[in-house]
Amino acid sequence: MTNPKRILLYPAGLPQKEAFLEARRQGLHIVSVDGDANAELKALADEFYHVNPGDDEAFTAFVSGYHRQNPLSGVLVVGCDLPVSCARAAALTGTPAIGVAAAMLTVDKLKMKQTMAAAGVAVPPFQAVSDAGQLAQLVCSEAGRWVVKPNDNCGSRGVLQIDSGDDLAHAFEYARRHSKRDNQVIVERFVAGPQISIEAIVMDGQVHVTGFADRNYEFLTSLAPHIIENGATMPTLLSTEERRAVEAMFSRGVTALGLDQCVAKGDMVLGPDGPVVIEIAGRISGGKFASKLVPEATGVNLLEAAIKLAVGETVAPATLRQRYNRGVAVRYLFPRPGTVVSVTGVEEARAMAGIIEVVVNARVGDDIVTITNHAQRGGWVVATAECRADAVARAEAAVAAIRIDSR
Repeated sequence: MTNPKRILLYPAGLPQKEAFLEARRQGLHIVSVDGDANAELKALADEFYHVNPGDDEAFTAFVSGYHRQNPLSGVLVVGCDLPVSCARAAALTGTPAIGVAAAMLTVDKLKMKQTMAAAGVAVPPFQAVSDAGQLAQLVCSEAGRWVVKPNDNCGSRGVLQIDSGDDLAHAFEYARRHSKRDNQVIVERFVAGPQISIEAIVMDGQVHVTGFADRNYEFLTSLAPHIIENGATMPTLLSTEERRAVEAMFSRGVTALGLDQCVAKGDMVLGPDGPVVIEIAGRISGGKFASKLVPEATGVNLLEAAIKLAVGETVAPATLRQRYNRGVAVRYLFPRPGTVVSVTGVEEARAMAGIIEVVVNARVGDDIVTITNHAQRGGWVVATAECRADAVARAEAAVAAIRIDSR
C-alpha cells in the first residue's frame, strides 16, 4: 500500500476542525503544530507537535528538520493570519503555496495598500502616521469618519473609528500598542456602504471566486469606537452587476499583490464611487466562512480544493462553481462583562430548525472583558434555510436562546 501524502496543517484549534476532517477524508497524513500543547484538534492529527507557528525561528527549524526525515507533500494554514510562515515552510519543502514576498505584503497593511494603489486598485485614502499630532492634523483636515489601525495585526485588534472630536492621542496609542512587530500606525478614510467578504482560490494566475457574503455590522454604532463584525450572510443582497464589479476589483487586487497558488480572502466595501478594497489576506478565512457558510450556501468546498492544491493535486475549476443558492447566516455571541455565573440555552439552540453549529466559548467562572475585537466574541451560531431571510431569523433566534449571565 502506498504511503499517504503528508500535509502540515495548522494551527490545531477548533476553527480548523473542518479542514482537518477534509484532510482525513482525502486520506492524507496530518502533521500539525500549535502553540497550545493541549490544542483542541490534537487528537485529529496523525502527528502533533507543540511548536508555535508564530515563532518564525522555531517553526522554520521544525519544518526543516521534519521534512528531512519525513518529506512533506504540502503546507496549509487555515483561519489564522500566518501566511508568511506557510510561504516559508512551502519554500523549504518545495510545495505549492503563496510566495514569501506576496505573503509579506498581505501582513503589512501599508505596503499592501501602496502596492494596490500603484496598480490602480481602488483603496480608501490612507496614510502612515508617526505620532498623535500627525494623526490629529490629518483627521481634522476633513470632516467625516476615519479608521485608525495597527499596520500588522488582524481580527479588528487595535482598530478604532474616529473623527476630529475624539481623543486622538488615545486612538493613536491604542493602535500602536496593538502592533505586533513594527509599531507602525495607519489611518484611512471610513468608506460607507455594504461590506463584503469575498474568497477565491488562485491557480496559475487565475482567480476563481468561491465565496461572496454580506458582512453584518449592525453594532457599528453601539460598539463604537470599536469596529466588530456580527457575522455574515449569504446569498448577498447586491445585484449581479454590483457583485461582478466587486469581484473584478478584488481580482485586480489579488493580481497586484502577486498572490498565486493559494487562497485569497478580501474585505471589500461597495462605496459611493464603486468597489473598494480594504484588505486582502493570503490565506483561508476564519469566522466559518470557508468551512461552513460557503459549502452550505453554494455547494463549493473550498477546503477540499485548497488542500488538494497544497499537496500538488489537480483542482478542476468546475468544482469551484456554485451548485445551488441557499440561505446561510453566522451570528456571534456578545456576553456582558463580568464573571460568568451560568450558561444556559445551548442545547435549546442546537435543537432549533436549521441550526448546524453552536459554539459557546464562555464557561462558568470565566471573566468576560468588554469586547473590543473579534477574538473576544463569546461564540457563534450557524443557521441554514432555503432563503436568506429565514437563515437570519433562525440564527438570531438561536443567539437569543443562549444566555450567558455574568456578575
